[in-house]
Amino acid sequence: QAQALLRKAIELDGNYAHAHALLGWTYVSMFNLDTRRPIGEFTEEAIAAGARAVALDDEEPWAHLVLGLGHARRRCPELAFRHLSKSVELSPIFALGYAGLGYALACGGQPESGLQALEDAHRLSPRDPFLAIYAPTVRYMALFALERYEEAIAVCRATTALHPNHAGAW
Repeated sequence: QAQALLRKAIELDGNYAHAHALLGWTYVSMFNLDTRRPIGEFTEEAIAAGARAVALDDEEPWAHLVLGLGHARRRCPELAFRHLSKSVELSPIFALGYAGLGYALACGGQPESGLQALEDAHRLSPRDPFLAIYAPTVRYMALFALERYEEAIAVCRATTALHPNHAGAW
């Protein structure tokens, strides 16, 4: 439903960068929650929407979040770090941007820094509904990279209990 509404907003104003960025966020959100399509398809759609948003407004933090997460998903850490760092530079209180940076750091060989970025996100917005869904992904990726497998498994089990179709946690 969000995608339909965002596409309608874009149809009404094709230069609305925030709508493009949020459309990209819907694809990012589906990386792990919709197993009916390959994650690569969602990644491509997220990156395309994020790139369009950045082309329209390079100061849109959600656009850099989406691009950064897409590049992290593609295992392109330099591009991921650049965009995710810019998202929090543009909006220093953007908790989800810090969580995204944590994911990129966890996947990019810096899992301790990834956990710290996640802590920063929680400090900024302890009851953030997006973090409630996204933070476990960052946490299990970092714990796995740190070879703290039992802790990673515990986070994955808790995640699949809440979200039975969460592909990454499985």
